[in-house]
Amino acid sequence: MSLVQWLTPPLSISARNFNRTARQIMFSRLLVVALVCSITHVWGKGGIFPLNDVVPLDETARIDRFPFMIVEPRQADGDLFVHYSRTKPSDDESAMRSRHLDLQAVIDDLAKDRDHGEQAITALQTTWGSLLVVDGTSETSTDQTVRGDSTCRHWTRWNPHATITKSETSEIANLINDVCTQHLDIQPSIIILPFNTITHIQYPDHATGAPRQADAPTAHFLNVIQHIESPDTSWAITKFNKATTMNSKFNSSALALFLSKVWSYQNTGMVFVELDEEVAHQLVAQLGIRLPDIPVYFAHKA
Repeated sequence: MSLVQWLTPPLSISARNFNRTARQIMFSRLLVVALVCSITHVWGKGGIFPLNDVVPLDETARIDRFPFMIVEPRQADGDLFVHYSRTKPSDDESAMRSRHLDLQAVIDDLAKDRDHGEQAITALQTTWGSLLVVDGTSETSTDQTVRGDSTCRHWTRWNPHATITKSETSEIANLINDVCTQHLDIQPSIIILPFNTITHIQYPDHATGAPRQADAPTAHFLNVIQHIESPDTSWAITKFNKATTMNSKFNSSALALFLSKVWSYQNTGMVFVELDEEVAHQLVAQLGIRLPDIPVYFAHKA
C-alpha cells in the first residue's frame, strides 16, 4: 500500500481557513508523533512521550511557562520564531529548542488578556528586526536595551550578533511566554520521525485538528526527498539522515513501553528541525498531504 493511501484525501481548504479553524480548537496533544516499532496505527490514551529513555514526561511534567524564552517576530511573513530552553542559554546551542508559530494566532490570544494583552502585543509589534526576551523570570525594567544587562547576559552569549531587547515588565514577558508555550502544541505542523526501516508522519486533520498518522518505508521516503528540486534538497537529506541515525539510539528494549506515549514540543529531550518552505511544500505534496503554509519538522532524539 502506498503512503498516499495511508493519508486522507486531498483537502480543498485555504491556508487562512485552516489556520482559523485550527486556532479555535483547544486540544493539548495536537501534532505529535507516536513512537512505534512497526507499521501500525497507534494513538494511546495515556502520557506524554518521555524526556529520555527512562523518565516519562507525564502531565505533571508539562509546564505553563519556560524559564528561558526569546521570540523573533517577522512582520512581513506573519511569523513568530520562538526559542526556548529549560536551562540557561549559552554559546552551546544543544539545549535550545525552536518552533515556528503563526504570529497573528499568538496576537489573537494575547488580546484576550485584559490586564497586559495590549502591552504584550505592542511589545511584539515594536520588536521587528530584533529578539525580545520573555524569560519566565524576567524582572521589571524600563530600559529596553539590554546589551550588557546582567539579567539577559545569557542571551547575548547565546547570540552575540543579534539585537536583543527586554520586555518592559515581567508581566508582559510572562504573558507572551505563557501564550507561546501553549501554542507550541496547539498550532498546526507536520512532524516526521524517521527510523532505519520505517518513517512515521504525524499531521492534523483539517476539520477536527485531531492528529492523524501514516507510515512509509524509510528508503521510499528518502527517495522522495532526493527527487525534490530545490537548492536546499541536500541540506534536507543530511538532516533526514541525521534524524534517522539519532533515533536509532533509543533504547530498543524500552520502545514497547512507549507505544501509548506521544510527542510534545515541550519535550526538550527531542530536537525538531524545520524544513525549508519550498522543500516542505514539495515533500507534503508528493506525500498527498495538502495542508499549505504550515511548518514541517524532522524529529529526533536529542
